[in-house]
Amino acid sequence: MTSTPLNAAGLVRRSTALVGRKISSAYKIGPPDQLNHVILSGTVNGVNKANDNEKSYASISLKTCDIYREAKGYGMKVVSHRTQVFGSGLYEKATELNNGDRTCDHSYLRAFPSDPLGRFWMYCVVARSICVHQSPPDDLDEQSHSGSITEEKPPPMNNATEV
Repeated sequence: MTSTPLNAAGLVRRSTALVGRKISSAYKIGPPDQLNHVILSGTVNGVNKANDNEKSYASISLKTCDIYREAKGYGMKVVSHRTQVFGSGLYEKATELNNGDRTCDHSYLRAFPSDPLGRFWMYCVVARSICVHQSPPDDLDEQSHSGSITEEKPPPMNNATEV
């Protein structure tokens, strides 16, 4: 039996399609990490703490400002977000937060089935890390620190001598 060029081309097309299906099925394992990343920067509005016998978790309410363009200029609205905190290290950090603290939460989206049949899903934002921002210094603090700055030259580096 001899193969014709038409049959060889068909074989190449079928094998390419099969390889393409195998490659595309590998992407169904899960979404890449960078696509599931949420960064929220705002002011803490409240922290709800819960202690179960099995695990401790907290929920942080975070206020953020959303600025948008209007017909006559710009508008601003305050939006409230809720971030869930699991894990002992993050739980301790979350319980130390006070109302008015400025934070930056690095989080990800997570989905949980809310009914036994799995028809309804609840989506939430789960914290990976919590960074607390310090508030800017007052004018009095800047004046007190400005007097402590000296006009001396720093020592030369690497034992080099100046000419």
